[in-house]
Amino acid sequence: MLQRVADLHPGTRLMDVIGVCSVLLGDRPVATEDPAELLVPPGSTLEFLPPFAGG
Repeated sequence: MLQRVADLHPGTRLMDVIGVCSVLLGDRPVATEDPAELLVPPGSTLEFLPPFAGG
């Protein structure tokens, strides 16, 4: 999936940004899961949250 995203945005730093993001599938963090095994059901929300200051 991430390779497809990278292919759609050549010449950008998108993959650098995604590399530091927290990733949520619905309301569940997926940081501890194997990306190769992660299934994203149709209609699911996948969020990439970049680091930010504050809280």
